[in-house]
Amino acid sequence: FLNYNHLLHGKSHKKEADLVSCAAKMGLLGFVVYGTPGIVGLLVCYGSNDAKKRNGSYGVRTMECDVAEFAKECGRIGKRATLLDFTVELTPDGLHPSCLDADDKSNCTNGRGIEENKKSTHSKHHGRSKRGCGDNLIGSGLKNITPNRKGIGALLLDLLGPDKINVGVDTFTATVSKAGLKSFDSFGDLKQVFTSHGLHETFFPQILGLA
Repeated sequence: FLNYNHLLHGKSHKKEADLVSCAAKMGLLGFVVYGTPGIVGLLVCYGSNDAKKRNGSYGVRTMECDVAEFAKECGRIGKRATLLDFTVELTPDGLHPSCLDADDKSNCTNGRGIEENKKSTHSKHHGRSKRGCGDNLIGSGLKNITPNRKGIGALLLDLLGPDKINVGVDTFTATVSKAGLKSFDSFGDLKQVFTSHGLHETFFPQILGLA
């Protein structure tokens, strides 16, 4: 996850448009949340057979160094990014079980448990004051969420969009059709997706950079 002071939606906001374009050109896959704070979430997935067996997603190869390079590009664009030490671990079933339980955060917070899976960004967490946050916290009522469909395919479909993800019949596999960022108008909309797939509410402040 990368946090920004704010991200504004619309064609008139050139820096934000350049940020989204940059992610696509770099072959990155993820989502962007507009508002204050702004958020970008990127899918980190290795191309090895071991990784495919572990998390069930195919067709994308993005490393931590790619995310760090994107953060640098954002700075050059004029949108300074804070790269958080927080990762949501995925499995073929969707979210890692530890992300569903507030008491077990070994694979879902502050880089703990990520080391074993070689997914830590090793970046420092810069805390964010709660002042100035909140104009993007209310959801607009998303439709077509697939909470009753289990598996990483269903989760990625909701997070990344049908134009970028092809889901297997069993929804436990997914392939990438194109790179880029899916847009969420508010953090509330993103929270609605994660909540529908079981992410525990205690993790949302960390996505916002508040914990």
